Amino acid sequence: MRNHYDYMDKIVLFICCLVIYQSMYNTELNVIPLLIAVAISSFIMVFEHTPFARYFLYILYMIITLFYKDSIFFMPLIIYDLIDEPLRYLYALPLLPLSDFFLTHSLIEAFLIFVVIMLAIFIRLKSRDIIGFKAKYFRLLDTTKELSLKLEQQNQDLIDKQDHEIHIATLNERNRIAREIHDHVGHQLSSSLLQIGALMAICKDQEQLMRLNGLKKTLSLGMDNIRNSIHNLYDHAIDLDAQLTEILKDFTFCKAIYNNSILEAPNQKQSYAFISIVKEALSNIMKHAQATEVSILLREHPSMYQLIIRDNGSVADYNPNDGIGLKNMAQRVEVLKGHLQIRTQNGFEIFVSLPKT
Repeated sequence: MRNHYDYMDKIVLFICCLVIYQSMYNTELNVIPLLIAVAISSFIMVFEHTPFARYFLYILYMIITLFYKDSIFFMPLIIYDLIDEPLRYLYALPLLPLSDFFLTHSLIEAFLIFVVIMLAIFIRLKSRDIIGFKAKYFRLLDTTKELSLKLEQQNQDLIDKQDHEIHIATLNERNRIAREIHDHVGHQLSSSLLQIGALMAICKDQEQLMRLNGLKKTLSLGMDNIRNSIHNLYDHAIDLDAQLTEILKDFTFCKAIYNNSILEAPNQKQSYAFISIVKEALSNIMKHAQATEVSILLREHPSMYQLIIRDNGSVADYNPNDGIGLKNMAQRVEVLKGHLQIRTQNGFEIFVSLPKT
């Protein structure tokens, strides 16, 4: 398929051929060889997908140059198209008219035609290289975009998996607490209610019956409250402070200082984000930083929550474009419409702020 490079190259070649042709003759310009060359070159472009028609046009032009010598001044236009032909035998077609021209014309004319033919071959090859590099560039761009989208999807899947694991662990803990309450406190209250029922069945004193009935109602109300509390356990937010305390309890790489001044607990998604960011930051410290101390600070402001993780390790190899963990942090914060900033002065600091919702 033709492109703008072909048209521009042919215009340049046409001007060069025209200047040489006109400079060789001081008389009035003969437009016949010019028209022949332009016509055949145009037909070659028209029959781009018809090989035999193009081959016929090449042979026709070479025959014309044998009988109409001036046509050879515009042969570079035809050679420009000939370079891309898959049939290599066609390359020999210009040899006969060119040999005759070089033998019958002056050295300067032969040299100028030779220079323009070399120019035609050169710009044809260069244009082909440019087109090839351009095609490779767009293929690489498409591949990079596809890989970027795939990596983004994988990162999102990883984040979802981490959130799911945290959610499952939280649900398991809630289930354990619910079972403990149900199996111990619930059974004891049920046993107490049965005992009171038995006492009421054998008691003859009306005053004692009233007291036992009141006690039974109180225990029944407590039983209902416990049952409701067990059911509502699944709706409670994750205990952010307890989770972070447990994480730091198992972190023995270096000294860890933890300070939490949050009074109003963040929602579940924000808590998951803070937990995941702390885990990732501690993992990065163990892998990359030679830190001896790390501090984790949670603050609450009227309109936002802040998480600051700071260590005194080395940041010589830090590259903001590297590391899936840092990208995951940024993606988590972005989903929650928050802000993440990384500072590398006197250590490594991660600053996260999430708006209250």
